[in-house]
Amino acid sequence: MALGSLTLDPIFNKNTTEYTTSTTNASDSVTAECEDETATLELKVNGSEIESGDEAGWNEGENIVTAHVTDEQEGQIAEKTYTVTVTKELATAKLSALTIGSLVLDPEFDEDVFEYATTTSNSTNKITATAEDGATVTILNGETPVESGESATWEDGANTVTITVEKEGYEDGVYTVVVTKE
Repeated sequence: MALGSLTLDPIFNKNTTEYTTSTTNASDSVTAECEDETATLELKVNGSEIESGDEAGWNEGENIVTAHVTDEQEGQIAEKTYTVTVTKELATAKLSALTIGSLVLDPEFDEDVFEYATTTSNSTNKITATAEDGATVTILNGETPVESGESATWEDGANTVTITVEKEGYEDGVYTVVVTKE
């Protein structure tokens, strides 16, 4: 049994009937095959029957995929049901770019890294935060709002910049940069 590129936990074994996995995908292809050609397979996602290879759309939270196998050999009927609980998690809204003047961020900017540090001797630097399409960005220098593309004023010592990215249907992404003014 396979659910697109998702990894089943534990790894599929015909003797194990309960599995879990998680995703932020909207859907994945569900495929299952029987070892014995005489066996029949009934696949369901959240109670609705689908064909092997069909896309399954995931609801937020838990989704149940069942594969019911029936096999008749020598007059004996054997049945087994495999169940996969797929938890659809919200994707995180992200920045596509972040700069603070010409300062070097540590580590280098990566949309999947949410904490940074840098140092400056400047009294101000321009903060530019670019979000993915459809997202809004809120920047706070301590508790002082700063518009993207505008300058922030630094106090001596550590200054915490918090950048929140919001997008409908996504979990808020919160980036933190500690700017130390020397």
